[in-house]
Amino acid sequence: TLPIQPCLRVVWREPVLFVGDQVSGLIDPQAARCDSPALDLARLLGSLCGENTESWNQGLIAYAEIRPLSLTESSLIPLLDASGCLLAGLHWIGRLLRSPEIDDPRWNAARDRLWHFAGRLAAGTFRAEQILFST
Repeated sequence: TLPIQPCLRVVWREPVLFVGDQVSGLIDPQAARCDSPALDLARLLGSLCGENTESWNQGLIAYAEIRPLSLTESSLIPLLDASGCLLAGLHWIGRLLRSPEIDDPRWNAARDRLWHFAGRLAAGTFRAEQILFST
């Protein structure tokens, strides 16, 4: 059982605006729905931190100062990150298939995102024991 609350659901580095180290705004909240905050954390930290375990830990600690995570939420974050990469990769393959013109700028964006997710999956660093979880 997970707590459900309003979540952005597609929060990642691109639609998060920063002024220095501070978040100053969010773009494109159209996918917002009620879900688990663990989903938003997995997507945001995965896109910001990639394979940097120390950055993941810093992000989770900062979040836990505002709202502590349950053990269940904490244990799901690596799984949500890995499954998010897999599903996002499939999404971008679909975009490539719908844009057969290689000169189409969407093709380059889709290819770059696909390689990003493939690299994250290939690194295989989604193991929960690598990330410090606050309970």
